[in-house]
Amino acid sequence: IQLDGDRIERVVEKPAVTDTVNAGIYVFRWSALSLIPDGRAFELPDLLNKATGSGYRVVAYPFSGTWIAIDRMDQLSDAAKAMGVERP
Repeated sequence: IQLDGDRIERVVEKPAVTDTVNAGIYVFRWSALSLIPDGRAFELPDLLNKATGSGYRVVAYPFSGTWIAIDRMDQLSDAAKAMGVERP
């Protein structure tokens, strides 16, 4: 649904979603870690945005294969099973 405030302007049935997501493994130069402020929470998107704004070359590796979220230990076990590994 495309909105103008709360007013529906257009309905698109089953639109194709083509957004690129931020997920995976990150590699940084040691010097980029100095961009993380001391004493407060600082999320990875904040670091990526600060790095790009500070002149660091930040690049992506497009991946179109199977992606499995592993944020918790139970997800690690599920991912191992999905890949045919008996024990992670």
